[in-house]
Amino acid sequence: MREEWGEYDKPWNLPPSDELDAAWDDLLVARDIRVSPAELGKLNGNTTNRVQLTDGDYVAVLGPYHLLHCMNIMRRVIHWDYYGPLMSEEERGSFIYTHEHSDHCLELYRQHVMCHGYPTFYTGEWVADSKSFPNKELRPGGLTKCVNWDSMDGWARQRALNVQEHKVKPGPFEKHYGKHESHKTGGSS
Repeated sequence: MREEWGEYDKPWNLPPSDELDAAWDDLLVARDIRVSPAELGKLNGNTTNRVQLTDGDYVAVLGPYHLLHCMNIMRRVIHWDYYGPLMSEEERGSFIYTHEHSDHCLELYRQHVMCHGYPTFYTGEWVADSKSFPNKELRPGGLTKCVNWDSMDGWARQRALNVQEHKVKPGPFEKHYGKHESHKTGGSS
């Protein structure tokens, strides 16, 4: 158990910077993981049109990493004055930074909060020179139980996909941009 809101730890409390971006990159190393056909079968059994690696395993994303990915994208959009100029025109125009993707992320968070909401109270406290409401700030009201992040992250990192080592089989609806290794080498589906 820990206090609901702790102090904002470094590097998460930093303004946009190389150090903060490196922390986010490390946090998301295990976003895309591999799962065996047997594991996928236990999850939902349907392998039709699932993204598959050339070695037979499938690509998956654990829920917390999807949420963190969305949070990282939203963070970059909020700080577009910093990130926009650092990106190529192609990156700035990619789907990931569209309103449609941002709306997807916001809806994902709404569903997550409404599904996993927990009853905790935040109380208002009078604070001189508050940066929030006029001289008032919310204070945490209790303790919360957290997942053992290091354990889950360690498990996921063992399965993390390395794009240099793992190739995806071409899919039936894949758009061809000339960047897919299997297309370059004439690989089969």
